[in-house]
Amino acid sequence: TAGLRRKARVQETLEKLSTSDTIRAITFAEVVILVMDANNAFETQDLQIADLIEREGRGVVFCIAKWDLVENPQERLAELREIADRMLPQVRGAPLVALSAETGRNLDKLMPAVFQLHKNWSTKVKTRDLNDWLAMAVQRHPPPAVNGKRIKPKYAAQLKGRPPTFVLFASRAEHMPDHYRRYLIHSIRESFDLPGVPIRITIKSGKNPYAEEGDGNRRQVHREGGPSKSSVKKAEQRKKQTKEIVEAKEAREAEAKAAATPAPVVEKPTKTVNPPKARTIRKKPAAKPVVKKATAKAAAAKGRKHAARVPTTNKLRKPADRKPATGGKAKAKRPPGRK
Repeated sequence: TAGLRRKARVQETLEKLSTSDTIRAITFAEVVILVMDANNAFETQDLQIADLIEREGRGVVFCIAKWDLVENPQERLAELREIADRMLPQVRGAPLVALSAETGRNLDKLMPAVFQLHKNWSTKVKTRDLNDWLAMAVQRHPPPAVNGKRIKPKYAAQLKGRPPTFVLFASRAEHMPDHYRRYLIHSIRESFDLPGVPIRITIKSGKNPYAEEGDGNRRQVHREGGPSKSSVKKAEQRKKQTKEIVEAKEAREAEAKAAATPAPVVEKPTKTVNPPKARTIRKKPAAKPVVKKATAKAAAAKGRKHAARVPTTNKLRKPADRKPATGGKAKAKRPPGRK
């Protein structure tokens, strides 16, 4: 990036092409070496280029040229490190190499610093270690309360590397303040030894389909460089799904209300019914007693019946007509002399 000037000062066509090509190279690079003069390091243009590199998500190595012209190199090196950390906190701890192209001093330290930064830039952190770090960070410095309600971080995971991108699930993510987000980024950089690496944190909250739109729904807060196209598309899809859920809920409530409301009772017109006429009950005349007339025939039969009931005595019967007392045959008489 040596010689990259502001757009207002670029007039020649060749310099315009070189400037645009430099910016294009920054966009497609993985590690960028920012070359600065030892006597005029970290000027406004240098800081803007470093900020562009960080927003693109690339690793940056600060290269201080013409180091052989510096008096008191140790003091100047410490001063430059303090300026870099103070003016560019988003890439705090980035490697700084002071070298001299004329004498070849410290040229052998440049490429090892680039390789080490690329390794850190590609780091992937285990989910278990990340959640252990989250519990420690929250215990050390709890998130502030917004409108009397405290934000509760719940779970963290790494989505990808190059640059390291993390997702944090928390309640009321839309109210997470920027200073607490910066605290989490610096804590990750220190805990997992990622100096000079741009870190991305996406904060999400749980989805509440029964809340009003914009209040409690899941919102994706992209804190670094504004929301991306994919995050905007996902937010629109979630908004559409939330709307469908709310509409379905309202339809179910309307059906339940209609089922619970009793149907109106329609009264039928009553017919005029004439009262029944009084019935007259006619009494039957009493039956006359039937007197049977005695006939001569009946009297003769009665006399015969009376004559049959007259008992007869045994004296009037003959002995031959008597029957045995047992009701069976007469026993034969045994001859004498036998038992």
